[in-house]
Amino acid sequence: MQSAASLKAVSEPKIIVQTTSEVDLMDDGHRWRRYGQKVVRGNPYPRSYHQCTTPACNTRKRVERTSTDPKAVVTTYEG
Repeated sequence: MQSAASLKAVSEPKIIVQTTSEVDLMDDGHRWRRYGQKVVRGNPYPRSYHQCTTPACNTRKRVERTSTDPKAVVTTYEG
């Protein structure tokens, strides 16, 4: 039997994209449903959470603006 300390969590693949844009959501070929928003400490811009609604797609993404440049948008895809 394995102890809990010996089990390692399997991380999902991540892709991080930084772009410059006036809008938060850009067309990436998928349909997204927003399921949350969170205030990030030290950043005046909230982070929003989205889930892919295309069939057989279990990808999630986080979209946030950087605190240093309000036109820079960081999108993180997971899954």
